[in-house]
Amino acid sequence: MTSSVFTFNLSGNVRHQGLSISGVTVSLYDLSGINTSDMLVGKQKTGSRGEFTFGVCPGSYRIEIEPDHNTRFLRTFNEMTVNNNTTLNIGLVTGCILKVKAVTKSGAPVTSGEVVALAVEPISYRSTARVQSDGKYALTLPRGKFNIGFRYAAQGVETEEQKANSLPFVISSVSSVELQKDDSFELVLPELFNFAGQVTDVFGVPAPGVKVKLSPSTQDSDILNELGMDLTCTTDAAGDFRALVESGLYDIAIEPDRSGLLFAATENNVAVFNDTTKNFQLAEGFRLRGQVQYELTQLSQCLVRIQGLDRKIDMLTKTDESGQFSVGVPSGSYKLIVSAHPKHSPSLRLEGSEFSGLAPWTRMIVVGGDTQVPVRLLQGTPLYGRIADESGHTRTGVKVSVYADDEKDLLEEELDVPLSTCMTDAEGKYSFFIAPGSYWLAVHTDLSNAQRIEIGTEPKNIDIDWHGWCQVKFEVMGESDQKVPRCRVAYSPYGNAITVDGSSKSLPKGSVLTDHEGVCNVTIPAGVYSLRFSPPSDSSYDSKTIKQISISHDVARTIRLPLKSGVDVSFSKKS
Repeated sequence: MTSSVFTFNLSGNVRHQGLSISGVTVSLYDLSGINTSDMLVGKQKTGSRGEFTFGVCPGSYRIEIEPDHNTRFLRTFNEMTVNNNTTLNIGLVTGCILKVKAVTKSGAPVTSGEVVALAVEPISYRSTARVQSDGKYALTLPRGKFNIGFRYAAQGVETEEQKANSLPFVISSVSSVELQKDDSFELVLPELFNFAGQVTDVFGVPAPGVKVKLSPSTQDSDILNELGMDLTCTTDAAGDFRALVESGLYDIAIEPDRSGLLFAATENNVAVFNDTTKNFQLAEGFRLRGQVQYELTQLSQCLVRIQGLDRKIDMLTKTDESGQFSVGVPSGSYKLIVSAHPKHSPSLRLEGSEFSGLAPWTRMIVVGGDTQVPVRLLQGTPLYGRIADESGHTRTGVKVSVYADDEKDLLEEELDVPLSTCMTDAEGKYSFFIAPGSYWLAVHTDLSNAQRIEIGTEPKNIDIDWHGWCQVKFEVMGESDQKVPRCRVAYSPYGNAITVDGSSKSLPKGSVLTDHEGVCNVTIPAGVYSLRFSPPSDSSYDSKTIKQISISHDVARTIRLPLKSGVDVSFSKKS
């Protein structure tokens, strides 16, 4: 097995009705990494013939086409897996212009924000816009129904006077607009209250540069999360912060500079129904530092997870360009898990496929003072196999995870964090590169049947006969055959109540959202279930509950939601 890295060309053209479109922004994101968010690989403008080209390693990517906001072209994206030179021909389509004017209750225009639109139906679409020279916000959107939110957006470089007159704000109200043609809309903002305070350490010394994040507290948070209706402000030299807030309940996260010794704090359901002052005191801990290397190379963008063993702490950070990480933590015992980014790992071939060859690293450490942890990543031993059911049929798209063996059983309520996770391919195959040692190997969330395995220096093949579980595909549609994206599908064993978020006291339980095609996949044990299909609150369709359904094998089902009384969905046929 030899170490190698392949680079392929991902190229294409952007056109409209056969004509090349130049000057369009093309952004490429890496979907195959271990980061908590998609990583931007590169951004460029199309050339005179609408052409673009990127050099990429094998992996999964999303390419986004962002036309100029002065045109009627709609934003579009494509997701793909690249295993060789790939060519994309992307056609742009036009939409409608929605002009939004944001005003206070007194009618004064508000220009220090950003309008964000999220489609309810008939398709999945998202767009944002900042104020233009006429004081309005222009969005190019397809025909359909949209949720419209308004959030704070700093307007580039501001003077101190401008900053003082332009306080950051957070609004949790969302408006609904149905767009059939070019239209205008006046967004009247709700009354806002002052929310101010100070962040200090335990001795009362002000803590400058601390981020204070406010997020609306609500069970129905899917739309607010997707619209990004939260706010982060930063304390000044005196540790003070101030923001304008719509009345309601808020979750607050205090995030100090990680170069210091103060560590984060959170407080939920903070009530703000009038002008409010609230101070926060942060405890001081110790500095936990480390440097990640492979042989003599420092590795950047490694994901470092710090999980508290004797208190509720679960932190994520990344290594910098010199392979270093640094966080403030209180004294105690911790589990560290470090994983290299695939783009910075030597690639290895296994059964004709390309993989990141560095093994994840984990240690238990005790922090009683400033602590330095050297991390040396090594090439791992291949662990691979095939997942099949009792009939020998391959299990495609099933999650397989490797956990550290802490000399105790693997229990869901202890929220063990996997060292590495992958999905089985079209042939039901999975593969990892793991350092020699003892581990748990688990399929999906079936932790009760996880296998304890020993990995040495020789490749290990473990085929798993995984039975008793079913893969269920739901396609959610309206009465008019319209796809219903962002529909929450909650499931629970028959006889257990289904809550809004899909939780219950009995396993298995949970909920998922349908994608932009109205499709979702659920992997659950065979049994009898109750399900609830809840479309977005502003959808033209009502929710639907199936009280009893027997699931004994893999199945695909189409679920049709009833139309709300008095609602016209004729626009779905025009789009």
